[in-house]
Amino acid sequence: MFKMQTTPQFEIMVRKFARSDKAAYQQIKKAIAVLLENPAHPSLRSKPIKGHKPLMEASVNMDVRIVWQYAGSNTILLYC
Repeated sequence: MFKMQTTPQFEIMVRKFARSDKAAYQQIKKAIAVLLENPAHPSLRSKPIKGHKPLMEASVNMDVRIVWQYAGSNTILLYC
């Protein structure tokens, strides 16, 4: 299991979803849990972002993505 670090912008974005779209907020929390357990899990459809190596993206749903990168051997850094 990976540890999680976040950027301040990510924290702001998550708080906005918590207030305005509770269903998406729950999906974000679930996707983060799966990401920390297994970043290659098929439900996330994780892939590198072209032209922005080492950034990766993972699907929360068809409208929401999480941008992340490995930050060391056991940490994932979450971006907005």
